[in-house]
Amino acid sequence: MVQEAMNKNIIDVFIKNISIIGTNAFFRCSYLKNVLFQEPLILTTIEESAFEECKELKSILIPSSVQTIEIGAFYRCSSLTSISFQEPSNLTTIGSYAFYPCELLKSISIPSSVKYINDYCFYNCSNLENIIFKEESNLSIIGESTFYGCNQLKSISIPSSIKYFNDFCFCNCS
Repeated sequence: MVQEAMNKNIIDVFIKNISIIGTNAFFRCSYLKNVLFQEPLILTTIEESAFEECKELKSILIPSSVQTIEIGAFYRCSSLTSISFQEPSNLTTIGSYAFYPCELLKSISIPSSVKYINDYCFYNCSNLENIIFKEESNLSIIGESTFYGCNQLKSISIPSSIKYFNDFCFCNCS
């Protein structure tokens, strides 16, 4: 497990042989630019606020071993433009506020393994234009206000697996 980073001037992080990135592990590491995962990939969980307010983090490739991204894991990562998921993905849950508000994010492709996108996950990602769900999607629930304020949204294809949209899911998506 990676505990809270004591040095807030960290620029590069290489993660290997870690199963959990703990709560607030890289909280406010405002100079963090690169997070690189190395074999063997045993990471299963990115805990609450793990990368919160890492304002220089521009992109992240989530390893296929990750099953859960918890509440606010990338909250206020204001430079985040790209989130990619290594395939085949084992990710099943994206927690509330996970990418809120990543204002520079333009596109997201949700892996087919994801079953739940929780409340406010992409709330106020104001430049998000495209949301892509894989055809063989297992997604059944999209939480409350998940895409609220994504006012540049141009394209979304709703998978047939969706059983429930919570309140305000696409509110203010002009």
